Amino acid sequence: MLISLLNPAEDLMFIAASDALQEILSKSALSDGSGTRTLTEPLLFWFDRAGTAIVREAVSSGDISSIARSTCKLIMALGDHSTSYLAANIASRVVTSINVPPSLQGKIDPAVRDQRAQIPKSHLVHSFLRLMLAFTGLPGYFGIDEEESEMTLGFWYLFQEALWTVDYHIEDAGGDVGQFAEPVAGGDREKEQVKVAEAVYFELVQVLSRKVAFPPQGSGWGTG
Repeated sequence: MLISLLNPAEDLMFIAASDALQEILSKSALSDGSGTRTLTEPLLFWFDRAGTAIVREAVSSGDISSIARSTCKLIMALGDHSTSYLAANIASRVVTSINVPPSLQGKIDPAVRDQRAQIPKSHLVHSFLRLMLAFTGLPGYFGIDEEESEMTLGFWYLFQEALWTVDYHIEDAGGDVGQFAEPVAGGDREKEQVKVAEAVYFELVQVLSRKVAFPPQGSGWGTG
């Protein structure tokens, strides 16, 4: 129900729902990675279908609205909550079935009620990481033009540790592999996971290299 209230057209309701979800992710019985099917995957789906537009607008305009900032905080909360899930499924071939929130059902098929989305777990993870990278690399300089990029840095440390410790050989036996039904040897799967993880951190280094560069001469910043 809370995810269904994440409507960017209603600022106060959106922020209230986001704040409540952040509390659930960090300070409830569903914290520490619990609630994969009822919390993690539905939120990842919402970020993929609705959160992407919010982040794209914030990045293109350079204007971090109250909705964008609340979205950033919710992304951070989910990242801290579901770090192990994200690491384990960064290249997963398992297709998961998600109950689509009413507010997003029209994005699947308006003619169908009580819809469920069939979507690879890796797609959800990649979409989420792109949003995290977008906030990490927000245009401008931290502390002057924006204050959100710093919020993301802790996640990348946690995610790196999770990638080092996750068991890549275990797939979700209850999931439907669908079109990805080809058997993959454990060693090959681990190589695939590592390859994707390396690509993510290569992009992260590029983003951080831009963010830490000193402003050019004439920008108004002091030189010492």
